[in-house]
Amino acid sequence: MKLGENFVSKSRCWKIATGVTISAPIGWLVLFYLFVLRARLSLGYWPRVASPDPGDLNFGLHELFLWISVWIMPVCGLLWGIYLWVFKLRDPNFRWMSSAVAYLSMLVIFLFVVTMDPGGYLAWFAD
Repeated sequence: MKLGENFVSKSRCWKIATGVTISAPIGWLVLFYLFVLRARLSLGYWPRVASPDPGDLNFGLHELFLWISVWIMPVCGLLWGIYLWVFKLRDPNFRWMSSAVAYLSMLVIFLFVVTMDPGGYLAWFAD
């Protein structure tokens, strides 16, 4: 038996990593709308485009996490695909369809919310 032969099929670490990559789009939306709620509580009114600028709110770390996670999300999609491929190679009985449905449904919800931009908050944040 080679070192790491059963690592993928038995390791919880890989399953947790897959779960994190699957939930990345929804996690970003939660983080973003918490930023909007934080702005609302700080300002006393819902933020509007250019009123105020998100950088003026002094939520530096929160805003930094949002911008970093924008760049991390495509990487999570790629990692998710690699995880599925590795799981399928190591375990022929691996049920990849449920993982694919979960990720694609999260992605569809994310794209729907980003496209619809309820409240115009994405435009405010990106402005």
